[in-house]
Amino acid sequence: MLNDPYEKNNIIKQKPKIAAELKAELASFLESCQGSFEGDEYGQDSFNKLRQQWSDQFGKKNQAKQKGSE
Repeated sequence: MLNDPYEKNNIIKQKPKIAAELKAELASFLESCQGSFEGDEYGQDSFNKLRQQWSDQFGKKNQAKQKGSE
């Protein structure tokens, strides 16, 4: 961060081990978020009321739905 505070240089090829570790941590975090969203921690009541899918939260399906309703 000190050498590239604006993160203009992609160093992923120079640090593949660190990149792999960070990718694994992100995947684990997203899996945890999905579990929470789907009711693993707090129950299914709010999940059932919303009738949303995890993938809907990332915009791809929402954009497709909006295009189809135009």
